[in-house]
Amino acid sequence: MFSKIKPYMGSYIKYTYAALGAMFAGLIASVLPFFMVYRIIRPLIEGEKPSASYFAIHIAIIFVCELAYAILYVWGWNSPTYQHTTR
Repeated sequence: MFSKIKPYMGSYIKYTYAALGAMFAGLIASVLPFFMVYRIIRPLIEGEKPSASYFAIHIAIIFVCELAYAILYVWGWNSPTYQHTTR
């Protein structure tokens, strides 16, 4: 995929790979909370009574994933410190 544009990237290729890694990690962090919600709901539907720590761990994982998604995928390289300003 990058073979045609790789010669034009020069020293910026490391930023391309870093961006791909950040996007992939953001993708995983955006999908994982849905799996965690499924893991919370499934025992309730089956009539089991999970412990409070079970819920706390899953909710903490959801929070960490949402935070990682916000940092890696939404905020990413668009932070004010990385933006180029023209005058």
